[in-house]
Amino acid sequence: MWSSSSPNTPIPPTTQGMPAATTERARASRLLFGSCSSQLHPQPLWPIMERRDAAGFVWGGDAVYADDRKSTSEFSDSNGGDDLSDGHAYPLEQQRGEKPRNRWRYRDATPDYLSHLLLHQRHAQPNYTHFVDTGIDVFGTIDDHDYGRNNGDATFEHGRMNGFVFVRDFLNLPEDSAMYRRAQQGRGVYGVRVYDFDRRSGEETLSDAEAGIEDGSDILQVTQQRCHSQDAQMKNATCAMPSSNPSTPASRNNRRVAVFVLDVRTNKTPWKTTLPHRWQDDVRGDFLGEEQWEWLERSVRRSSAAIHVFVSGVQVHADRIYDGNIIEDWGKYPTAQARLYNTILMSSSLADDDTHNSAAANIIISGDVHFAQFLRKDCFRAPSTRLEGTDNTLPHAFERRTLMEMTTSGLTHAWGASEKFGRAVPLLSDRNSTIGTILKLILHIHVNALTAIANFVNPWTDIVTDEATDAQMCATELNFGELEFDWDSEIVHARIWGSYEDGLASPSPPQPLLYQSWSFQALSDSHVPSKHKAKVDGIDSTTDSGSWTCNNYRGTPNPVHRLVGVCITLTSMLVLPGVCCGIPILLPYLMFVLIGGRKRRKAPPKP
Repeated sequence: MWSSSSPNTPIPPTTQGMPAATTERARASRLLFGSCSSQLHPQPLWPIMERRDAAGFVWGGDAVYADDRKSTSEFSDSNGGDDLSDGHAYPLEQQRGEKPRNRWRYRDATPDYLSHLLLHQRHAQPNYTHFVDTGIDVFGTIDDHDYGRNNGDATFEHGRMNGFVFVRDFLNLPEDSAMYRRAQQGRGVYGVRVYDFDRRSGEETLSDAEAGIEDGSDILQVTQQRCHSQDAQMKNATCAMPSSNPSTPASRNNRRVAVFVLDVRTNKTPWKTTLPHRWQDDVRGDFLGEEQWEWLERSVRRSSAAIHVFVSGVQVHADRIYDGNIIEDWGKYPTAQARLYNTILMSSSLADDDTHNSAAANIIISGDVHFAQFLRKDCFRAPSTRLEGTDNTLPHAFERRTLMEMTTSGLTHAWGASEKFGRAVPLLSDRNSTIGTILKLILHIHVNALTAIANFVNPWTDIVTDEATDAQMCATELNFGELEFDWDSEIVHARIWGSYEDGLASPSPPQPLLYQSWSFQALSDSHVPSKHKAKVDGIDSTTDSGSWTCNNYRGTPNPVHRLVGVCITLTSMLVLPGVCCGIPILLPYLMFVLIGGRKRRKAPPKP
């Protein structure tokens, strides 16, 4: 079952606000996701997130902007210019009661400076501190800005130590956890958290030992010992797939959600910087590194959770602008992207039978881009054996799986929010300024016009469209994501929530910016119930029967159409600001000319 709703489409009463739990649990089964939170901007979303009463919150990267800070002589110290006074953008100017000066430069963050910002966010940012102190489980990974370098990769000298600082000072993971040990050894910030919603409220989070997925977990060690001691027949039954439940390794009849967070920075291949290579896909490029790949493949095999959620700092399905130095996404490293799809869909072959829930329902979460979207790919795999009397080149002869991606980015600054440009245009941050109000209106018109043009001219056929209006599901406001699991109906409710700031009245009951609902079966079975049927491109009867090929669900983009769309979008980015800024100037001038002309015509002639 698939359904969607635009912001103006009422959601059925059972999904509005906070629906009553369908079990004896005191609260609904919810997880929250967010990314892109700058210490330089207000943070209004935490109280709203607190009211969602979720079991866990997962960072998708950029918990702070450690590389985005002022660089002047008065801020320098022995750490090479790091300001360690109080973690704000303009501490000395604020102390003197002066307005901040607008000189900025991106600078790499040292571990000391990153630690300072993370500790300030955790203990001195009032809204976030109150949110965490409610007892919600906080998990997550890094992206470039809390890694310490914009578009950072494996070449960043402080990267591995910064990753450990994030785990140690911000996530506060136990020192004996597998993720903590990996980060301490400089291997990256990646791991898995399992939530068991069969447990009582507040006790959903499982330890590594209870989850039995990570290397070295107690249950996994017991399973391995049994595998070594049992005879061959028992090994085939018990050891075929390591699991948190060795007796029923292929069973997913549970209420567990496994959240796999990926580190797309510590071992990332640098983007090409010379022409024409920077505009070409890099088939050798990688985000994870071989060690993280092997961990992910093992962990997916070992998990028996009903739901798998994969969190990446950058978008997975998208392939927008050619240059990864401008917009980063997995599409520019196609080999790595294909490997990720095959790893995620690995759970579809874990069971030998065709019983319901034999495959996990998979969902991807991403951030980075400062807006929210729903994306979708339909994946195909050639059958392991040729079907009698069947042409294997036809779509119906292939196994089908669907991969949904929810992008949520912009906890403090998004393209449609004035905070995004508050640094460059300080008047935007002044709510009482008439000029600031006018500039906000201009900005709103500019962003919405650019979004409409980009969505119209580009063949972005991976973006989910609203079934009622056929509009692409994208929101440019401040936002965070939510997944709610209805275990009785076997439905995932995916919501993008926003803020009711800037004088906007809060609707009653509150409505999400974007909404989708997906059945467990649609996310896990070989079934694609939609008016859009993805074309089976790049796969034929000679394709490896074990490999999945994933295509945009509304068809593969035409290369010429894509080139034209990119050119028009970039041109619009240059032209629209002048148009939007020129209209408020031109209109008063035209009115002055027209009114002045009329007065001159009506004036009596001089004697």
